[in-house]
Amino acid sequence: SIATAAYPRPINYGPENANQIGPTLSKHTVEFDLSPPPLSSLYKLVLVISHFLLLQQKKNKLIQRNQPTAALKKTTAAGHHHCLIPATAENSFCCATKLIMASSDPNPDKKQLSAGDGKFAANDEQNVLQKHVMFFDRNHDGIIYPWETFQGFRAIGCGFLLSAAAAIFINLGLSSKTRPGRFPSLLLPIEIRNIQRGKHGSDSGAYDSQGRFVPAKFEEIFSKHARSHPDALTSDELGEMLKQNREPKNYAGWLGSYSEWKILFLLGKDENGLLQKDTVRSVYDGSLFERMEKERQSSSKNKP
Repeated sequence: SIATAAYPRPINYGPENANQIGPTLSKHTVEFDLSPPPLSSLYKLVLVISHFLLLQQKKNKLIQRNQPTAALKKTTAAGHHHCLIPATAENSFCCATKLIMASSDPNPDKKQLSAGDGKFAANDEQNVLQKHVMFFDRNHDGIIYPWETFQGFRAIGCGFLLSAAAAIFINLGLSSKTRPGRFPSLLLPIEIRNIQRGKHGSDSGAYDSQGRFVPAKFEEIFSKHARSHPDALTSDELGEMLKQNREPKNYAGWLGSYSEWKILFLLGKDENGLLQKDTVRSVYDGSLFERMEKERQSSSKNKP
């Protein structure tokens, strides 16, 4: 590409220019290499974080495989974590990661843990939004880290790059919102018990401000926008709904709603290209994710 620049040129006060007074302007061409780099900085960042998430996933699988024969940690009455693995380089990194996660764990004494198995339980049976995201809490401790978001998207059949991008942007967008008044954590944890604080605008309104399901708003999705089929949405009808739900200048809400619904349509549409009402209903309480993971596991087992 060629850019043209104009700048003053000093006067040559030789005999041929004796009558010139003051500077003159002359146009000169300067060549710049404006060709884009082979990979954008954002794409490189996604690749780097994707590589980290993949390593984290492999490490978690290795830990789960060795868990019956080796204790990974023990918790004393004071709540301190002690690593019991032999002191190798890899295990030292594992212990350091566990300690960082433990130190950044927000209010561990206030987690909603059921008395039976120590797993996180929904705060209120009416808080459906918590159930919607609990699938991505892979270790059921009430906190969703980026690698767990990545694992959840992979479990329902999303590609590697899509899962990595979702892990980055979802945790980056929701971590601070679900941890009000706390210092930001580099691990980007999402607290499920505060997930209603991450509710964005320009949505369907099927969740209220407390994370409860609103049946009337859910029915409006299909009564207003499902024209060709009473209980299903086409791609065009979905796009029309997203445009009508947009709030003025709520760009973050536009992006959030668009991403959520387009991924849902991509994964949940039937063989006729329709997003069925039952499918949409099951995504609100998170049961769709559980079903998709089981179907994917069973199909992988049946492969030769």
